[in-house]
Amino acid sequence: NLGKPQALDIAIKSMSFLKKREPKIKLILIGGGESEEELRLLVKKLNLKDTVIFCKPIERNKLTKIYSSSFLGLVPLSFNKSLLYALPTKVYEYLICGLPFISYGASIELKKLAYASRAGVHIDVCDPKKIAEAIIKLYYDPDKLAEMSYTAVKYMKQIGESTQKIFQQIL
Repeated sequence: NLGKPQALDIAIKSMSFLKKREPKIKLILIGGGESEEELRLLVKKLNLKDTVIFCKPIERNKLTKIYSSSFLGLVPLSFNKSLLYALPTKVYEYLICGLPFISYGASIELKKLAYASRAGVHIDVCDPKKIAEAIIKLYYDPDKLAEMSYTAVKYMKQIGESTQKIFQQIL
């Protein structure tokens, strides 16, 4: 969903910094929504058409192929107090696929999940440069990315086992 709550303009602005440091890094935005035209104009204005790629919506079962070819998933949210407890479901898709993530926004739940899973980095300031720096740091640390990927899957496995135990107790 390319809407206002995702604050994807921040991610696009961070790509300006990334393009200078590591032009191989691309931002793939999948889907559509109320902010799509505005985001496309921003990409054009910042001359990022080779760095930010827009894709039409893709069936959920085909996303795992994209995740497996990515080094990092993005979980963007705006810095809006109404999103303090937001936790987008895509973060769990990333984790189950072993894809480390970087998130930003007001969500304390995302921050907690990044810490608990040890598979994510949460940026809690609205600063595209800080987001870019966090991405670059991970990009140049394949050992850290591998560790985060491992802990992502391990975390989801633990959640699955815990959930199964709860259901057994209920039933």
